[in-house]
Amino acid sequence: MAITILDSLIEVEDVCFTAKDVSVECDPNSKYLTKETASGTMYLSEHQVVFHSQTTTFGFTLDYQNIIIHAVSKEDSRPHLYCQLNEQFPDNINLEDDIVELRIYMDENQLDEMFGKMCECVASHPDPASEDELGEMADDIQVIDSFDSSQFITSSEQLDQLTPRGQEVLKHLESVITDNDDKERFNDAE
Repeated sequence: MAITILDSLIEVEDVCFTAKDVSVECDPNSKYLTKETASGTMYLSEHQVVFHSQTTTFGFTLDYQNIIIHAVSKEDSRPHLYCQLNEQFPDNINLEDDIVELRIYMDENQLDEMFGKMCECVASHPDPASEDELGEMADDIQVIDSFDSSQFITSSEQLDQLTPRGQEVLKHLESVITDNDDKERFNDAE
């Protein structure tokens, strides 16, 4: 899993989305991905993201496992697809930051479609490290063989069935949960 810098366009197989006149910015700054980066073409293939600019002969490939978060941002003056990456660009100026922010600017009419396709592709390429962590946590998960609803309190009439410890816990929970009419709890401290 890595980000690869390209100096020429590679053959992109299994393309599921293409957008022309795309520009990209990276923060912390990459020497190539700045506000002056020429526009290029963005390809979402079944296996990776590929960007290439004919003008500057610059491009990159990005594995979906490197995308931590992606979202459409329309609040900025330039709507874009915002991504956080867990990998640095090889030419990154500031190598101390753990998270890299990548902004993909394109025709606003294509943003939602690209976001949807990226969601599908990212979901089909889970991070192997996350799967390992889930495997480790599986040992801590209690499996319920059968569900017996009679073991749960489902009405206020059944509260007297609580053990003394259960009644203490309920009393504590009731004390920390406030009534929704208590509007002052959201006021700023003076």
